[in-house]
Amino acid sequence: MLPAGAEPVNTLATSIRAWTHARAAWYRPRRDAGPAARRREPPAAGIDARSGSGAGERSPSMKPNPWNRFWTRSRGGRFTRESWSKRRILERLCPVLRAGMRVLDAGCGSGFFSKRFLDEGCRVTALDLSEEALALAREATEGRADAYVREDLLDAEFAARRAASFDLVFSDGLLEHYGPQDQERILSHFRAILAPGGYAATFVPNALSGWTLVRPLLMPGIREVPLRPKRLLDLHRGLAIVETGGLNVLPFRLSPERLLGARFGMLLYVIARKEEGV
Repeated sequence: MLPAGAEPVNTLATSIRAWTHARAAWYRPRRDAGPAARRREPPAAGIDARSGSGAGERSPSMKPNPWNRFWTRSRGGRFTRESWSKRRILERLCPVLRAGMRVLDAGCGSGFFSKRFLDEGCRVTALDLSEEALALAREATEGRADAYVREDLLDAEFAARRAASFDLVFSDGLLEHYGPQDQERILSHFRAILAPGGYAATFVPNALSGWTLVRPLLMPGIREVPLRPKRLLDLHRGLAIVETGGLNVLPFRLSPERLLGARFGMLLYVIARKEEGV
């Protein structure tokens, strides 16, 4: 007998096939379409919907509604609670965290990591696309963060305003919601907003992990494209790599992280440092 809430195998397989076809269709170019139509990117995870100078009009796919719905449904759920993957992320961050650091939690979601950074004595700016996520983050952190903001990570003005403002730029579950060119732009802005000696710590789903078949079922309505190890490393060029690898091969206390994490972990990560004088 199946556990309560579990799907029969045939239903799960059907869901996986449907998701695979949908993802392929999303990126398949139309033969009669021009370059703009061929480059259709998934919704971003850090876009400010404000209008104003240089902002321009956002396409419907960039609007925050799916994220607001997602975080409304997720209130009190698995994505707001501690898990083995979150514990392992914190373990990787421990060597670079120190009290007084200015931290940007880029794509703060429920505020889980913002709270941990604050508990370590850091000064935190929580940033997210979703007003519902920012409300959750404010609640989780009891309003202790320096700011809760909706900024456009693709906006050059954002990078200029925040130049050399942070000692750590952290993201978990952010880049996979952007297309390749926008990923490049976001990392260039991360480099700009990092103070000399500061760190970028980036965690993304691993395209080589079997968990990529399960994740869409846990995040209905949210599009993402997991990354490969080389791609994640390439995005951090211009920064000195401190550590790279993979986490959470299995979502349990015992998991073969050292043996298989870098290849098959559910998450890939890079921790990189901005050198002095750069």
